[in-house]
Amino acid sequence: EIKDRMRQRTTYDGFRTVSLLWLDAMLVQSHLRNCGCAALEGVRNPTRSGNFGAQELRNAWTAVLAKNWNSIFRPAIEDLEKTVAGNPRATADALAEIAAAREIIDQSRIGDSFNVGGELFPKVSADRKTAAAYYTTAPTAELLAGLTIREYDPYDWSDPLLFQKLHVADLACGTGTLLRAAYRRIRNFGEARGWQSKDVATAHVAAMEGGIIAADVSPIAAHLANSGMALAGAGQPYRQTQIGWVEVGRQQEYGQSTGSLEFLADEVVRDSLGREQVGGTVSGEADVGVIKVPDGGLHYIIMNPPYSRTRGGQSAFDIAGMKDSNRKLCQKRWSRLVKRGKHDAILTAGMAASFLCLARQKVIPGGRVGFVLPLSAAFDKSWNKTRRMICRDFEEILAIARGGQVPDEAYSADTGMGEMLLVAKRRYRDSKAKMAPVNCITLRRSPQRQGEAGEFARCVLSEIESMRGETKPVMAGDEELGQIVRFESYEGEPWKPLGSLQDGLALVASRIGSDGFVGDMQFSCTMTRINRLFEVGPTHHRIGHPVGHDCIGAYRWTRIDTAAGASSQIQSLWAADGKIQRKVVCKPTHRGESWNEKEADRISNKRGHLHYARGMRWTSQAVLAAATDQAVFGGRAWTTLFHNDIRVRYAFSLWANSTFGLIVHWSQSSRTQLGRAPVQVRAIADLPCPDFTKLPDELLDLAKSCAPNLTKQTLLPACQAHWDLNRHKIDSAISEILGLDRRTAEGEFARLRYVWCREPTVHGNNKAALEALRKSKNLTN
Repeated sequence: EIKDRMRQRTTYDGFRTVSLLWLDAMLVQSHLRNCGCAALEGVRNPTRSGNFGAQELRNAWTAVLAKNWNSIFRPAIEDLEKTVAGNPRATADALAEIAAAREIIDQSRIGDSFNVGGELFPKVSADRKTAAAYYTTAPTAELLAGLTIREYDPYDWSDPLLFQKLHVADLACGTGTLLRAAYRRIRNFGEARGWQSKDVATAHVAAMEGGIIAADVSPIAAHLANSGMALAGAGQPYRQTQIGWVEVGRQQEYGQSTGSLEFLADEVVRDSLGREQVGGTVSGEADVGVIKVPDGGLHYIIMNPPYSRTRGGQSAFDIAGMKDSNRKLCQKRWSRLVKRGKHDAILTAGMAASFLCLARQKVIPGGRVGFVLPLSAAFDKSWNKTRRMICRDFEEILAIARGGQVPDEAYSADTGMGEMLLVAKRRYRDSKAKMAPVNCITLRRSPQRQGEAGEFARCVLSEIESMRGETKPVMAGDEELGQIVRFESYEGEPWKPLGSLQDGLALVASRIGSDGFVGDMQFSCTMTRINRLFEVGPTHHRIGHPVGHDCIGAYRWTRIDTAAGASSQIQSLWAADGKIQRKVVCKPTHRGESWNEKEADRISNKRGHLHYARGMRWTSQAVLAAATDQAVFGGRAWTTLFHNDIRVRYAFSLWANSTFGLIVHWSQSSRTQLGRAPVQVRAIADLPCPDFTKLPDELLDLAKSCAPNLTKQTLLPACQAHWDLNRHKIDSAISEILGLDRRTAEGEFARLRYVWCREPTVHGNNKAALEALRKSKNLTN
């Protein structure tokens, strides 16, 4: 019963969460008593020593309930009663340990900037990774609040009643880390303008009674968000809050509820956490209230939404206790909500895109949103629609990422993935301005403490305000914190400069990809897209499956490891292997056996000689586009490209493996992991490349004559392109094929190779790559 009440997957996790609930209640009780709460007059704080027991604790919490703070103490009392009834001795032992922890925490005097319960909950939550529900770190919260809520915004910070008119919301609030950071920032503005202790108290009550609006799908997280905000005050009672629990999977008139996504269709959603009532509480269904989120009524929305989606090993609404059938109904409801509102989000982008559309719907014109997002939001094709909406409906757009994405500097706890921050101001409805540019800010390091995070925010905003050109460093005294690149994004294209630390490299890549310009030189042919030049082959799902995997597609594939296998008629370049695929001309890796004759007949003509890498790893793979002597299928790691003119295929194989081709691919790929550049098949189709069919015959003939020798030369891993002599020969050849002045082009190639290989997303902190860069620098010096 405890496991289900705590929304955890195991009994062990359920009781850990109950312990956390009790610790949190003890901390709030201690805080209220120290603040002089009348209900706790004469009541002791919980301690390990003495005759302190469960009954005395229950009496203390009940006394507080008679005054207020229902959502904090009622769940703690209910669970305490159940555990005492089940095992009084074990409960007493647990309470003694938790009371000892409470003493240590209180003695540390950590203040209201750190909520112990909120910090611990992500460690015990069973849904943290399965539902992609990550929790914001305290420095990240401070940085995002500093960038989102600005001192010169048009609000009267001197007014302690400001929260009666100003609304700050987090509709995926978790334990409330972002809310507390936002509240502290506004409180600091007020104190700087003369707030006294009574003004701070007035502001806190107004914030609790509606200035702060928050919701979460976890009842324990919502409870911790409430208690964290209560700890930020001085013990003053308040009426009902707008911080609550919105259920997922509850049957309603239109299907299974989807938590905060229900705000896409309604301004009012049921709060199942319960309401505080001055002078007493009620129980049961009558105690359930609502959370009101008016369209166009929020001044600031600050949020770290769930990233979950229905692919990539994640399942949307994969919440403890949720049946698979209910989860699918929730997914259908989510799809209907997005379609009915004609929102600019694609479900395969994950829930975060839908929450951005929700923010657009709820924020006032001139209001600002601040989000923690997966880094894929800046690059993946599934986000095109949402990126276009951001540039169309918002302005003053900041996108912030850490160059290199070091795991221990992640913006959310325990993600181990690339993330970014997004801050933007909602345009006024009568705005006729063109698509807004994106200020792509790449940091050399992330702030590790809250005070440092506030200084990062100040420096970023100061540099943005004084920025005049396309690029500018972010300085803090003599330290360069990062780079700003102002990028014009059209039709939702990837925000290429984000994550790049080398000044202007992404802009160079963008100009190559869009216009074929390198410095003052231009290619002899126009640029196009891969799918306009080639027919793009089928995905591996149609081609088949390796032996031992689920049976899908036309063929069952076995790795070629004998001469007999190499002579098989049906072959595939299925896998990527950096150890053996060191030349552009590669050998097939697998032989196939048909197991689905109908599907085999349908794709019988989908064998080709040219193949493009889907999951390029710069630190180990040397080849971006591979050629095979015989026509073979692509596979899991390679997508086949078809063109009848062998000269075009030769030219493209040299282009893709040249420095130009590598950089253009890098600029368009999802740089969420160090040293990797994965691209989905649909994204491969949209990659820029020269339209070789527009070249004169003599240049195409040049490609045919020089490519056979160059494609059989051994190459180093792509991240070492700056001193790979065979790669340099490919660069020289492609410059001639594209009609560039050879001598001028050699200088551009040399510069670009070295600058690109210095990117953390390219070298991936690989030892061999870093050593090559060091040696190359010494040679240059």
